[in-house]
Amino acid sequence: MERKKRGKSTKTLLMEAFIDDLLDRFRSNERIAELSQLARQYEFAFTSKEKFSNQPFFLKGFDIFKGKKSKRLKGILQKQDPSFSGIIRIYDYTYYGEFKKRTTTIFEIKSEEFDFDKFEIRPKGTLNQIQEFFMDKEKPFPEKKEFHSKYEIKTNDSIIFEGQAGSRVLEDIAKKKGLSVEGEADYLLLYYRNQRIPSKEMMLEYDFVLDLIEHILYDYSDDYV
Repeated sequence: MERKKRGKSTKTLLMEAFIDDLLDRFRSNERIAELSQLARQYEFAFTSKEKFSNQPFFLKGFDIFKGKKSKRLKGILQKQDPSFSGIIRIYDYTYYGEFKKRTTTIFEIKSEEFDFDKFEIRPKGTLNQIQEFFMDKEKPFPEKKEFHSKYEIKTNDSIIFEGQAGSRVLEDIAKKKGLSVEGEADYLLLYYRNQRIPSKEMMLEYDFVLDLIEHILYDYSDDYV
């Protein structure tokens, strides 16, 4: 019986990565041009691309960056936002592996005000692929039924998560479809896996991320429940 094709071969994907790099050098890229314009308009620093190998070692351990095949970061917007002590980077992350090229727009926040125990929030149905650490059987904020109908949380300790994130954060995420969130130490990552956010929607997502950060750092409503 003839086997069905699973996708592109590793060799083909490596060639695709090489060709993408070559085209970036000799041809204008519409996506890069749009993001560069956004950067100028909203006062971000901008870099057209960075080597993944040059990223901080700790950052490479997040789930979204797993895999041993070629990786690229392109269209990097960066800003030290005055609303909190930290830096936000927004970029398109492309992974040339597992039989096809996948691109995900990532919001990466690094702040000395964060001190997360490792956690991951995923749309329901995807967590069975993640086996790195223990999933607490107790749901954080079990009363947030809308959130728990759409998402699952993987964490070592639900009580610690409640203290670090807060219920308002779960309410925010419940309004979104397909959002993934990862946090550990002073990093927070938000993205829609294998989806590139259109340039015209980028600042709407940016505002959502800023609101989420504000609720993580400065919302104390759970203290009075």
